[in-house]
Amino acid sequence: MIESISKFISDIIRVGAIVIIGFTLYLIYNNYDSFSPKKNIVEVQPQNTTRIKVTSAD
Repeated sequence: MIESISKFISDIIRVGAIVIIGFTLYLIYNNYDSFSPKKNIVEVQPQNTTRIKVTSAD
C-alpha cells in the first residue's frame, strides 16, 4: 500500500515536471515568436531612416 502510494506520487511528480517544462518551453517559444517581430519592426524603422539619410547624403 505504501509502495503503491509512493510510486503514484512519483509518477504524478514526473508527469507534472514534464508538463511544467513543456508549458514553460511553449510560453518561451510563443513569447519569443510574438516578441521578435515587434523588436524587428522597431529596429528596422530606425535602420531604414538612417539608410535613407545616408543614401540621400551620398
